[in-house]
Amino acid sequence: MNHLWDIRQALFSLEANWIKSYDEKLAELSLELGYSVDVNLIRKLYLPDVPHRVLPEIEGEYNIFRTSINGITIRFVEEMDVIQAIVEGALPDELIERIKKSTLEKISALENTPCELASY
Repeated sequence: MNHLWDIRQALFSLEANWIKSYDEKLAELSLELGYSVDVNLIRKLYLPDVPHRVLPEIEGEYNIFRTSINGITIRFVEEMDVIQAIVEGALPDELIERIKKSTLEKISALENTPCELASY
């Protein structure tokens, strides 16, 4: 299982100025992950190092994040044990590889462990 939900909850507590809750969540995460997590890093998780546009969240959807590149939507769905990335159109293979690499590096950094990609 990944820790993205817990990291997002810690960030929410920080943004809401619930310092006690934030400190507790951060302590739990630090113990589980083996390092002091910078919860702000999760904001950049699905922001590739190519020109892109962050799409607004859709009301009633949870743990779904969208980015648009060259007019093509990439939908990231966070689940407890997997993150799905769905490209809703065609992008050049080189661009897809850059997005995969960037996202994988950020997830691995947040989780403090090497993570792997699986294609379906």
